Amino acid sequence: MIRLTSLLTTGCLVLVFTSLLALSENESVPEPFKFKLPGSENPVYQSPSGVPVPPTQEQPNLLADPPEFVSPPLKEFPSALLHSFAGLIDSEHVIAPAMIGTWAAGAATLVDESIKDYFQAPRRAKAIGESGDKLGNGFVLVAVTGALVAASYTGENQKFRAMSCSLAKGFVMSEIIVHSLKAATNRNRPNGENQQSFPSGHTSSMFTYATVISHYYGARAGIPAYAVASLVGFSRIEKNKHHLSDVIAGATLGYLIGRTVAKVTDRRATRKTRTMTVAPVIGRETTGVSVGWAW
Repeated sequence: MIRLTSLLTTGCLVLVFTSLLALSENESVPEPFKFKLPGSENPVYQSPSGVPVPPTQEQPNLLADPPEFVSPPLKEFPSALLHSFAGLIDSEHVIAPAMIGTWAAGAATLVDESIKDYFQAPRRAKAIGESGDKLGNGFVLVAVTGALVAASYTGENQKFRAMSCSLAKGFVMSEIIVHSLKAATNRNRPNGENQQSFPSGHTSSMFTYATVISHYYGARAGIPAYAVASLVGFSRIEKNKHHLSDVIAGATLGYLIGRTVAKVTDRRATRKTRTMTVAPVIGRETTGVSVGWAW
């Protein structure tokens, strides 16, 4: 059984890691920034508002002159992380999934005890439970994410680098939010081990990763990534570490975090430099100065 568990875990890790490295060999510029004018074969820059802008000295062509780093440099990681936290309050992409996830987690509480009893000893899928426990382990995710970020610096693939840095930001956000919620709720685990059951951190991290991977590489990578994330979520129930509602809450949180970090990374990618604007404000009863800062 131990050998089977190790083989499953190693196989999943190798599959995920090699797939991502293979994808990194694809085009070096993110698809969202490619745009072709009617009748033209030359892609041009697409502004954040979606309006195509022909390349000029002021507005470079991203294909001819890609940004040095689609995701902010490592020295700006704290700033990018703060922007990602702020992005969680963006109603455009948070409210609907959050409401659906909250409803589903609430409904799952009605069957939490029944599912807990079903998965009590003897364990019914021990190999899956042990494999998922290792795949979603924080130390494993730190190692994999670090390796991906390091690998992204060895080539010029901007999309792969943006994805890797989004994974890093997503992992940090997931850890902070999950542990804050665990401390606030103090829900007992099904096995009575401690009061850190809600939500599932393993599930949150894995769904964060799956959502980021799906955002950058589409269904061909997203479907397997979500399958692995779902396996990890199931393993937490099988191992009697979490209730079903904990797993659903973790999956919802991971999805929201993944979408947010990818969206913030893409938004910052269109800003090659920081700019400051200063303009006078003159009114009948007011006189002053307006200062704007874009980064």
